[in-house]
Amino acid sequence: MNDTASILSGLRQAGSSGSRSPMRKLVSSRLLTGLFVVILLVAGACLYIWQRVHALDLLAEVSQLEQVNHDYRDQLQKIDANIVELSRIGRISEIAKRDFGLEPAGLDRLYAVRFQESSAGASGMRQLLNAFQRSVAALPGIESSEAHAEELFDDQER
Repeated sequence: MNDTASILSGLRQAGSSGSRSPMRKLVSSRLLTGLFVVILLVAGACLYIWQRVHALDLLAEVSQLEQVNHDYRDQLQKIDANIVELSRIGRISEIAKRDFGLEPAGLDRLYAVRFQESSAGASGMRQLLNAFQRSVAALPGIESSEAHAEELFDDQER
């Protein structure tokens, strides 16, 4: 009994000197653990909600970018169709005849350049270039006094 009394008196003195009792420490520890678990649950819930909102925002952005991509593809197809329409030989021939007074080249104005391969590669290339220069020299040309470039560009600016 003496031992029990001394233990109780020691606990009372420790309690009066400012230190916590073992029971208080146990309650405080459980309270802090519970509070920590609640804080972790709230933080996890906030993180989950933020992640869902961010994923929905990214999904909306992807949808918008797909629409823009689709619009650009449509525009590209329209431009390709315009290129095909504007590059038709019949249209170009008509404009050349109507606006510039050009006529289709007859058979007498067409020249064929024939290349016969020789054993010497460099001399064969030289022969090809000489034949090409002779053909170009025989083609009809426009003198600088016959060209009226200013009139052509003035019409396009208006």
